Amino acid sequence: MKKLITLTFALFLTVGMAYGQGNSATVNQDGSNMEVTVDQAGDNNQATVNQTATGFEFNSIVEQVGSRNKAEANLTAGNSMRRGGITVQKQHGNDNHVTATGNGASQDFSIEQIQVGNSNNAEATVSSDGQVSQSQNGDDNIAKATIGKASDLKQIQVGYNNKAVFESGGTVSHGNKQVQMGDDNKSLITGVGSRGSARTTVQTYQEGNLNIITADGISVGNTVDVDQIGNMNEADLSLNSGFSSTTVMQNGNGNNTTVNQN
Repeated sequence: MKKLITLTFALFLTVGMAYGQGNSATVNQDGSNMEVTVDQAGDNNQATVNQTATGFEFNSIVEQVGSRNKAEANLTAGNSMRRGGITVQKQHGNDNHVTATGNGASQDFSIEQIQVGNSNNAEATVSSDGQVSQSQNGDDNIAKATIGKASDLKQIQVGYNNKAVFESGGTVSHGNKQVQMGDDNKSLITGVGSRGSARTTVQTYQEGNLNIITADGISVGNTVDVDQIGNMNEADLSLNSGFSSTTVMQNGNGNNTTVNQN
């Protein structure tokens, strides 16, 4: 039987229209075929979802509109978990902050984080076999993702302070992309690994303003592609094997490329 919880919180967990002051929500679920939706609008906001799956599928959606915001999701797949595990976190306006962690034996963890406006800050961790998507539009930004083997990452930042961090912990991940358009930019890529014949590819694109890309710990057979268009530019890449490769394209303004191969 599918478990469905839809929660609208305001005024200290009073169920009703999500308008009001000290919003807060904590949801704990354990089982299979679980769903939860939390909507919060206005003022202090805070939502935590903890889901532990012992069967198939567990999904959560948290949407926060306005004020202090903060959303956290902790997803755990038990030994019997085979597929599923989706969380979507959306924040529109004000102080923002979102974290999501997926652990366990799921073959399809999916984390989507969307932040529009103001202080922003997104963190996501997937231990294996997952997809992470982080999108930030406007204001202070910062997106960080740590992904395990056989996982994919997409980070998109449009406008203001920006900073994208990709960590793979030395394991194989697939089609990874970082896009930063406008303002202070920065990209950090670490621990890109390989396993057997499997390889990791990271594509990073920066357009406009201060730019900077640093890639370190790129191990045997992996690829980092860099595109920088406009303004201060800079690319500093360290490849830990002669079998690794990189392509750097810089068009306009400061430019500077350093590639070290060990």
